[in-house]
Amino acid sequence: PDGRVRLYFTCDVHGEERKWPRTLSAISTDYVRFELEEGERFADPPNPVLDPSAIRIGDEWRLFIPRMAPGAPAYHLASQDGLHFERLDDLQIPGIELRGNVVEAPEGYRFYGCGRQGIATAFSEDGYEWTLEPPGQVPGIGDPAVVRMKDGTYLMLHMERR
Repeated sequence: PDGRVRLYFTCDVHGEERKWPRTLSAISTDYVRFELEEGERFADPPNPVLDPSAIRIGDEWRLFIPRMAPGAPAYHLASQDGLHFERLDDLQIPGIELRGNVVEAPEGYRFYGCGRQGIATAFSEDGYEWTLEPPGQVPGIGDPAVVRMKDGTYLMLHMERR
């Protein structure tokens, strides 16, 4: 609300003491220079916590973090301040691997992830209950990054089949 932007990211530092991949955050006022925030947003040792997707739903922040095993449910977390997250029931949508991201859509939220026939999508009105949408909407093989533009259109970057 104060105009700053928070970046959630995976951190995996190798050194003397093994730290499992986990989610950290950094804050910026200019969208270029970020300052690391103290503490972890989420970790689940010894399981790797990779590729968080964050969105504001109502008055809380949500994180959706995939598990690296095919077909495994994703972590689902909520926070009032964007720093201290509570783990909710894991999220699983049959037919979609939850590697990707969630964006605001008309009437709710849309998750873009990996599917068997390309980029798969699921829709939710509340961020808790998700419905897989018809397949084959977007060609590609995975890891979609989507942003909703101010004019209501969407910009997607993803890997293509070659």
